[in-house]
Amino acid sequence: MRIDFSVFNTYNTKEALHDYCEKIARNMDFDDPICLSDCLAGHDDGGQLLRIKIAEYDSECTFLQIPRPTWRIKVIRDEWGNPPNPGDKIGRRYKRPLTKERNGETIPYSGDELSKMIAMGTYEQKFHTYKYFTVDEKGCIECTFHDAIYFLNLWGIHFSTGMRLTSKEEHSTEPVECPDGQERHVWYWRYKECPNDIYNKLPILEASDEPKRGYESSKKDLSKLASKNS
Repeated sequence: MRIDFSVFNTYNTKEALHDYCEKIARNMDFDDPICLSDCLAGHDDGGQLLRIKIAEYDSECTFLQIPRPTWRIKVIRDEWGNPPNPGDKIGRRYKRPLTKERNGETIPYSGDELSKMIAMGTYEQKFHTYKYFTVDEKGCIECTFHDAIYFLNLWGIHFSTGMRLTSKEEHSTEPVECPDGQERHVWYWRYKECPNDIYNKLPILEASDEPKRGYESSKKDLSKLASKNS
C-alpha cells in the first residue's frame, strides 16, 4: 500500500492526524501492507508518525499472539557484493542488555567485568544473539515490522525511486581487506522492499556454484578453482 502524504496535510490538528495514522495502520491489508519505504522516505511528512502507529499495532498483535503483517525484502547483494542464492541465510544481530541479576536486582556489569569477557573472547557469545532469515527462490526474505525497518533503515534503498533510505553511501570509499585476503569495497545498499505486485513478476533465481567472494571459506574455493584452471 503506497502512501500519499499530501492527504496528511489536510488534517489541521495533531489529534486528527494521529487518529488517521492509527486507522490505516490497524486496517492495513496483510496481502498489501503499508509501504515502509514510503514511511522512511517521508520521515518529515508524517512517515515517522505512521511508523510509530504500525509499531504499536505490531506490539499489540505480539502481546495478543495474533497474526502480524509481514513484509518481503529483496536481497540485492551481501556486504562483499555477491548476489543472493536461494537458501542463503541473512542474519540480524541483536544485542542483549549489559546487565545481570543479583539478589533480585538488575545491575550493570562493571567495566572490569566487560573488559575481562572481551579479553577471554566470551563477550560476543554472551551479549550478541542472531536471528536468521532464509532467502527464497526469488531472492527475498520475509519478516515482520521491526526486522523490515532494520534492513531498510540501515542498508536499504527505495524499491521504486532507488533513493537511499540509509544514511550510508552505496559502498565504502576505499576497499578494505576481506576475510579471504582480497581487497574489496563494502557494499551498504543491500536491500529494498518488494511489494506483492513486484514480487509476483520476479523471476525464479538459479543457484550459482561460483564461490562467494570476500569470505574466509572462499579461500579454499578460489584456490581449488585456480588449480582447476591451471
